Amino acid sequence: MRKTPAIIAGLAIVGAAYLGTLYVSGNKAMARLHQWVDDANAYQSKVHIDLQDEKKGLFTSTATIVAVDAQGKVNIDAPLSLHHGLFSTDIDSRVALVVNGQNVMTLAQASDDRFLVQAHVKHNDDGRGSEMRVSTQGVLVLSGRDGDELRVEQPDLSICRANDGSLIIRIHEAAYQSFQQTMVVAAVDVTNSIVYDNAWVERAISIIKDSLKRDSEENAKSIAVLMLSQIPDIRSQIKKLNIKDGQLGINLNDAKLAWISEQDTTPVYHLTASVQDVIAVNKHYKGAISLKVDRRVSDLFMGAVRSVGESSGHFNQAEYERKLAALLQESPRLTLESFSLSGDDLPSVTADGYVSVGNANIKSIDDANKQLPDLLAGQLEVRNVPAQALGLAAYAGLYNLKAGDDVKFEISKGHLIANGTPLF
Repeated sequence: MRKTPAIIAGLAIVGAAYLGTLYVSGNKAMARLHQWVDDANAYQSKVHIDLQDEKKGLFTSTATIVAVDAQGKVNIDAPLSLHHGLFSTDIDSRVALVVNGQNVMTLAQASDDRFLVQAHVKHNDDGRGSEMRVSTQGVLVLSGRDGDELRVEQPDLSICRANDGSLIIRIHEAAYQSFQQTMVVAAVDVTNSIVYDNAWVERAISIIKDSLKRDSEENAKSIAVLMLSQIPDIRSQIKKLNIKDGQLGINLNDAKLAWISEQDTTPVYHLTASVQDVIAVNKHYKGAISLKVDRRVSDLFMGAVRSVGESSGHFNQAEYERKLAALLQESPRLTLESFSLSGDDLPSVTADGYVSVGNANIKSIDDANKQLPDLLAGQLEVRNVPAQALGLAAYAGLYNLKAGDDVKFEISKGHLIANGTPLF
């Protein structure tokens, strides 16, 4: 029993420390908000931002952000609720955006004239672990000049900086419909995600800060160069997709696509795609593919495009040719890990193979031109050839091929060989 007062005293100390930390956290969150507003106004003069109606609380504080552009054409009104935590602050806001006197959400025929912004802000200096989400309920309708129309149901955008510094952008729509002349595209439950690594994010932050400080053509060029500096990881999933153009139509169910950077024996981009059910001309099909692309090839091409942007249109052809010759010495390759396709009138067809370009004897582009027939090497094995492909096979010279047979293609020294028989 004597321990009870000590326990109570201990709990009281812990509780007081917790409340004190919340108070400090609340002050820190408001101070950061003030700093953000001051920095935004100092960096640029196109939009003036004010922080109004501040009310500090122990657990929750409120304020309103009001922003107006220099011409008075754009107005933003964002009441904020800040929920204080020990290591982070959660922010809720219902934002109104008015352009040329018209509410954007009203123009989009939304049921609410404000969209919801939610943020989870970590108390650190680099934003790692923080996330922002923008969403709206109901259906947004966007109309084009030629009668085109896009309907998006419950769009949801989230932007998160992960603990490793990478940037994750996720876009989800409960459904959307696109009407373009005779074509109608309708989808249900669509999710797309894009991931940039930490190095790209750091460059983006630096460019954005510079862009806010000055308004020039250099900003647009810097942003274009940044976008070409990296192909992000991409994942996409669609539960249902219907495409109809006139009398022609196709339906896809449970379609997935991924483009991911990986480290194999060399850096590669790994493309995977699958569809569980494709309905075309009243028949059902399904298929999948897994493909690996040597990342050095795309890096070389994007590096060349990026250098043109950085040097204001100047292209160093000699440097590009030197890098290309060096890459060809290592024989970069495209690998088809797996392919499968089957359907109501199609037996299960599978395939795998690869193709490589270059060889160790290439020292320059002149060498590559001289050895052009010898640059390509590879093979492709197709199993269970369908009857629908026999006409094409006969046209290529494979007269004895039958439905259900396997065929192995090889590329060697400028020749295409099928099951040991040279085709050309």
